[in-house]
Amino acid sequence: MSSCHLTVIDTSRSSLLKLLVTSALLTCLTTVNASELRLALVTDRPPYCFKVNEVDSGIEIDLIRAALKPYGHTVKPINVPKVRLALTLKANDADIAATIQGVDGDGLFFSDEYIQFHNYAVSKKKRDIKINTVTDIDKYTFIIWQGGWKNLGTEFEASYKPDAMGRFRANYTEAHSQINQARMFWADRAELVIMDKKIFEHFKKLLSSEYNTEEEIVFHDFTKNQTTYSVAFRNQELRNQFNEGLK
Repeated sequence: MSSCHLTVIDTSRSSLLKLLVTSALLTCLTTVNASELRLALVTDRPPYCFKVNEVDSGIEIDLIRAALKPYGHTVKPINVPKVRLALTLKANDADIAATIQGVDGDGLFFSDEYIQFHNYAVSKKKRDIKINTVTDIDKYTFIIWQGGWKNLGTEFEASYKPDAMGRFRANYTEAHSQINQARMFWADRAELVIMDKKIFEHFKKLLSSEYNTEEEIVFHDFTKNQTTYSVAFRNQELRNQFNEGLK
């Protein structure tokens, strides 16, 4: 009799504990009301993020949507230049910004790293270019994305950050979009283009009707590492939700 009575008490306590835990979890999930979040991002990086019939799609945006979905959030993409991602967020013109680097501060909260790009210096084989290190880039003209000087490690940043007057080195050129990077490369506007390999391959096919993209090319892995990015939020709880959803 007594053992049966004890079992009933243990079960009740277990049920109560489960109820309390469930209640706490639901409270955490609903602290920030489910809403449509304005997502600032650059949409010309297929297969990561791009438009199909004016609908935003791709690996990156699908991942962000999936991480926020358990909390009832949806996203409304806003296409902005890369250099304006943080500014758009700080101005409250967006709730979150994708493909951004930084640490918590100044009213912004950064997620765990969620995506990686492997950037190469790409040359045409006929140029017979040899690149093994960051300093080898100095010999050649190249095209990179906006703000690219600060995305490829400390050595690259030290060499290519703008001077006090905002001027870049003569061999460094930024393009307003990555498709323009590709266009400038195939049009021989520079000797190299620095770009993620998957993105380069996509534009190689896309631009085949405009340029001779069948020329042999060489990928130079001059940084020997991948460039990682986070998502930035104006709300710390939203950031925490995203990190949990990402897991």
